[in-house]
Amino acid sequence: MIIGNSLFVWMRLPKPIDEPATIRKLYLESKLKAQFGQIDNVEIVDNLYQNVSQNELKTLLEYNFFKQQKYIADKYDCDNYAFSLKGLFSNIARQVPFGIVHVKIKNSTGKHSLNIFYDHSKRKFYYVEPQTNKIFLNPNYIPYMVII
Repeated sequence: MIIGNSLFVWMRLPKPIDEPATIRKLYLESKLKAQFGQIDNVEIVDNLYQNVSQNELKTLLEYNFFKQQKYIADKYDCDNYAFSLKGLFSNIARQVPFGIVHVKIKNSTGKHSLNIFYDHSKRKFYYVEPQTNKIFLNPNYIPYMVII
């Protein structure tokens, strides 16, 4: 199914980033633990990642046509947005430390799925809301599953 101009956007995606990968898996694991404490499930699948700044990330997020999708509870909701954006990044930013995170919301029974990104220049992980492209920190989010 083609929705809106999504096929057109897909056809004009940028070439994948072609820079040396210098950020090691073990480094990312240690930064996750330092920032968030113990996380139940962490899977960092590759051994090396590229250093990309938030400004570069914002440029890549311009290709996020998934945010135009209509939110449909239990059909196309937060986890679907997060997986869709991660899939896009697997094509245009293959070695960027960008993944999917499932969080519990502090003092609530609520949960949410969104994306996570490591900004090496700031030495921090940031959340990326795939429905809006917002990049942010949120101390009320407690990650319990991360896949990068």
